Amino acid sequence: MADDDSSTGSAVSSDGGCRPMDVMFLRLLVEKAVLAKGASAGINSISTSKRSLPSTGAAKHDTDPMAMCREAIQEYLRHTAMKHSLQQQKAWIQPPVLGDVELDFFQAARQAWHRKIDCRLNLIITEHHMPLTLPSTSPNSATLPSREVFVDRTRPEPLKTSMFVYDHQDLLREYLALRNPNMREDAYAPLEFAGPRFATPSLSALRSLLHDLNPSLPQEAKIRISRRCWTQYNASPNQPSQATAAPFVGGKHKPSLPNTNHCLCPTLATHAMPYITSGCPVAQRATLWYMATCGADPNDYALKYDELWHEIRQVRRPVDHLLAADAKYQTNLDDNYFVFYDVILEVMIALIRDPALSSEYGCTSLGADVVPNGIVPFRGLCLFVAPLAFIYPRTPQLYRVFVKLYTRYFRLLHTLNEYPNGIARLSQTFLDLMQVRLPHLLLHLKGLGVNPLEIAFPWMFQAFSGYLLPEQVLLLWDRIIGFDTLHVLPLLSFALFAFRQRALAVARTKRDVEFVMADLRSIAVVPLMQYALFARDIATAA
Repeated sequence: MADDDSSTGSAVSSDGGCRPMDVMFLRLLVEKAVLAKGASAGINSISTSKRSLPSTGAAKHDTDPMAMCREAIQEYLRHTAMKHSLQQQKAWIQPPVLGDVELDFFQAARQAWHRKIDCRLNLIITEHHMPLTLPSTSPNSATLPSREVFVDRTRPEPLKTSMFVYDHQDLLREYLALRNPNMREDAYAPLEFAGPRFATPSLSALRSLLHDLNPSLPQEAKIRISRRCWTQYNASPNQPSQATAAPFVGGKHKPSLPNTNHCLCPTLATHAMPYITSGCPVAQRATLWYMATCGADPNDYALKYDELWHEIRQVRRPVDHLLAADAKYQTNLDDNYFVFYDVILEVMIALIRDPALSSEYGCTSLGADVVPNGIVPFRGLCLFVAPLAFIYPRTPQLYRVFVKLYTRYFRLLHTLNEYPNGIARLSQTFLDLMQVRLPHLLLHLKGLGVNPLEIAFPWMFQAFSGYLLPEQVLLLWDRIIGFDTLHVLPLLSFALFAFRQRALAVARTKRDVEFVMADLRSIAVVPLMQYALFARDIATAA
């Protein structure tokens, strides 16, 4: 065995001596080799070999210990080669992990998904005889209706409030139907309810990424926003900022924050992140979120918002009725959001009709007469706006922050994409966490015919808005903005299963599982994420 000799030579020199590498490893191999033979006299030979092996250097010693080392190493190499051969024969069991590359089959599936959306939207418009454009004023009226009047006159009729183009179930079916043509169909057998595998962060990578969630660190920052500006923004937008005194907050020195009413600079987002990761104070969340998302933008959002609505008020579009139906349906289900119906509908109409949002954010190829910027309203779109209504009393500022959050994060949750923060990889991350940390629960659910992704997918699709209390949703979104990642969504989804694993273990039907995971109103998100991320043995900790 030439390979064995060469491999053995790396640990044992040609003259019978031992190279100064890892003597403890050789001793361990000797012990395993002797114990495997079952010789009663082997214990004495082990102690003899331990005394014979040198700690350093390459001196010559008796041949018996080294012969035992060679035999043990060769046996180990033969065992490794056999194991590797078996793994090669069964390599198809584990699907290959897809990296950050453009996937032809994924692009084809995305194009087919967009065609389905186009057909559904055309069908809704045709069946209800909805005109593509309708002037918002009568021929005898020379003035446009105000923004409030336009929103008040936007009704779901002739649509029903339950009418929608697509929802999370449609997208989940498309994801589960994805198959890599370069892979055998049997490769999906182990889980049966997962799509193609993607490169997802490991548990250690998640702990490093979300390090500020460590239970030893404070999660409620008590900060003070400085009223002194770093720079006079009126002089030059690119003028470098001058830092003020850094207060001692949460065990760390953090820079004071400027007053965004007077100055803006590109470094505001960087300085706001350390505060957001540990949870924003309620009174300062609006300022911190605006600094983190819009800190580098000019402070003219109110003027642009008025200009946008001047164009919107001229004509009505079919999507206005879809937006009104979704807003009416969702706000009627939640007592926390029904008072914000007018604000939610106004912001959603502005989003769909905003020409500044290019078609890359949309999922349709229909013309501008149907969908002005390509963004098709789906069931639950208004739930991304509703939590922001609690912290932004001014609609123009709310819209500016919402657009930033939508284009950077939320649009990835309801489209087929292979981005690291896309819904496909988030779903794979959730399943990987279940398989690694709760394999017994995963097998139990599989035996009941329950796909845990069917339960967790709606949570991630809506970023938990509508499922948690508004206060907990805002705390969760603090971490999304602060850590600049959506991986807190699969982490929290996994944490909910881990938290209720005892109740799930005694479930006997799919209906029992759905009943256990139905109500999330009493959940506190931060302790659960800490528990799921940093608990040593989560299977026995619950």
